[in-house]
Amino acid sequence: MNERPTTASPLPTLTPADIARIALKRLAELGLAPIPENYAKFYNAIAAIKSPTDKTEEELKSAYQVLFKVSDVLDGMTGTSGSLLEDLVRGGEVMSRSRDTLKVKRNQAFVEATLNDLIESTDTVCQSVSASHRDLHDLMAAVAKNPV
Repeated sequence: MNERPTTASPLPTLTPADIARIALKRLAELGLAPIPENYAKFYNAIAAIKSPTDKTEEELKSAYQVLFKVSDVLDGMTGTSGSLLEDLVRGGEVMSRSRDTLKVKRNQAFVEATLNDLIESTDTVCQSVSASHRDLHDLMAAVAKNPV
């Protein structure tokens, strides 16, 4: 058979400035301070992934561990943010319905029941915001405390 040799298409190479920009962007996305230690972790991980032929197997493994950890943290933050958003939407709907109903019905028993619903909804939203704040703070602290 007549086979032509195939050549691998070259991967786009990143300049050190490109890698630095990506590293700083990742730090900002995670809310991490751009201190030298944090910056170096991300810079080295990105550099190792983008030019794997120049790296040892251990360097690549370490780079992927950093990126997997970042991915896990981002997944956790996404889940927490999604739950918070759902709770805020539900609370907003209850408040809108209650406001609209209060405009129409004015008897005391109904006003008291509606106010109780509003108080309960507000408590739920407050608890959700507090829990989300704690979760996001814990995720950020875990990333800062446990470097790869």
